[in-house]
Amino acid sequence: MFFGFQNPSIELKFLSTSRPQKRRRLHAQISKAIALLSSLPPTPIPLALLYVQQNDAFNNSQAHDISLNDAVWLPHRRSKTLSYTIGLSCPIPRPITLLISSKLSRRRVLMALPVVDTDYLKEIDKARRDLRALIASKNCAPIMLRLAWHDAGTYDVHTKTGGPNGSIRTEEEYSHGSNNGLKIAIDFCEEVKSKYPKITYADLYQLSGVVAVEITGGPTIDFVPGRKDSMISPKEGRLPAAKKGVSHLRDIFYRMGLSGKDIVALSGGHTLGRAHPERSGFDGPWTKNPLKFDNSYFVELLQGESEGLLKLPTDKALLDDPEFRGYVELYAKDEDAFFRDYAVSHKKLSELGFTPSSSSGSKVIAKDSTVLAQSAVGVVVAAAVVILSYFYEVRKRMK
Repeated sequence: MFFGFQNPSIELKFLSTSRPQKRRRLHAQISKAIALLSSLPPTPIPLALLYVQQNDAFNNSQAHDISLNDAVWLPHRRSKTLSYTIGLSCPIPRPITLLISSKLSRRRVLMALPVVDTDYLKEIDKARRDLRALIASKNCAPIMLRLAWHDAGTYDVHTKTGGPNGSIRTEEEYSHGSNNGLKIAIDFCEEVKSKYPKITYADLYQLSGVVAVEITGGPTIDFVPGRKDSMISPKEGRLPAAKKGVSHLRDIFYRMGLSGKDIVALSGGHTLGRAHPERSGFDGPWTKNPLKFDNSYFVELLQGESEGLLKLPTDKALLDDPEFRGYVELYAKDEDAFFRDYAVSHKKLSELGFTPSSSSGSKVIAKDSTVLAQSAVGVVVAAAVVILSYFYEVRKRMK
C-alpha cells in the first residue's frame, strides 16, 4: 500500500503494528540518516518507498548505526523477519540503500564499496580510453586535473571526512567559491559515467586527473580503483586559498596528512592551465605552454616576475620557506626528479582516506554480505527505492 504526502517535509509511516517505543527509536534513527541527504542536488525529487525488515535482535538493541549507500543489494530473509513499510519523501538522484545495523554487532559491514571485479576493471580501462579522447578533443586537461584535486583535497586526516569520494558533484560543494567553474569538468565526466555506470564518481574523477597528467606529457601515475561515493559535502574552506602564505599551506596540507615535499610537488601541477578572474580573481597562465606537463612552473618561479605569467601569493610562498625552496630548486633543474615525486604525491592525494584492499574490493563485499546474511545479531534494513513522483516544494526548499 502506498501513501503520498502533501508537504515537503520528511515523513515516515509504519503500516505494521509495533511497540511505540520501538517505532520512536527507529523513526529517530532513520530521520537522522535522512538529514544527511540535505546536500543532494535539487533534482530529481522522487518519492521513495522503503521496505524495512528486522529480526528478533532488534528487540534487545539499544542503539543503531545508519549509513547511506548507493544502490547496494542486501540479502532478504523475508520468511524469518517482521516487515515494516515506510513511506519516505526525500531528494535522491538515483536509487539508494538505507542500512541500519546494530551496534551490538562487532562486525563492520562495508556495503558502499564498489565490487572491483573483472567487469569493473574492464570498465576502468574503457573509461580511461574515453577520457583520453575527451581530454584531447576538448583541451580540458587542466580543469580535469583541478576536479580531481579539489574532490580529494577536502580530506581531514583527524576526522576522516572529505577526500576523493565524488561529493564534489553535489551542488552544495561545486558551488563553493574555490570550485568555481568545476561544473564544466563534472559534466564532461558525466559523459563517460553514462557509458560506464559501474564506475563510482570517486574513481572516475581521480582517473580523469591521472589521465590529464599523462596525456599532456607528465608521469604515469599508479591508479587503484575501489573508492566509494558519498553525497555528504564538507564545509567550505578546506582547500588552499590563493592569497595566503606558508603557514596556510602547511595547515591545509598537513590536515590532509600530506608532507612538505607533497606541497611543492603538487604545486608543480600548476604547469597546466591558467587562472580565470571569474573563478579565482586572478588571470593568466603559470607557464608559457599551459597544456604541457613539465617542470616549467618551477623554472618560471625562480626567474621571478615574467610578463604575461601568473604567480599567486601561494606560489611565491614556496620561495620563502627553506624546505619548500629546496624542492623548487631541485625540480627546476631536474625534471625527472619532479616527475618521480609528483607521481608519488598525486597518488597519495588521490587515495586520501582510501585503503585499497588486496582483492581490489571484491572479497570484502562478498565476505561482509555473507556475514550480513548469516549473522543472528543486528538489524538489517533493506531499502528498495522506487521513484514515483516529484515535489516542486522540496526542490524549492533545497535551492
